[in-house]
Amino acid sequence: VLFTGVFALMGGLTTFGLDLGSLESVRAILPFYSVGLEWIVPAIAGAVIGILLSGFDRKVETAKAVEIKG
Repeated sequence: VLFTGVFALMGGLTTFGLDLGSLESVRAILPFYSVGLEWIVPAIAGAVIGILLSGFDRKVETAKAVEIKG
């Protein structure tokens, strides 16, 4: 949500008329920029990172539980 929100906010500010300067060039290199869907790649990246982190967190919790029992 964080990654998507940043790019959605930038898109909204640009639509509102604010000039984002060099940040606009960052948005322009993303796929689907021309149709206003530049937030898709950051959303997928955020989802993958979230899934990886949740799996890591489970392993840490499992290791702690085993340590407490043992």
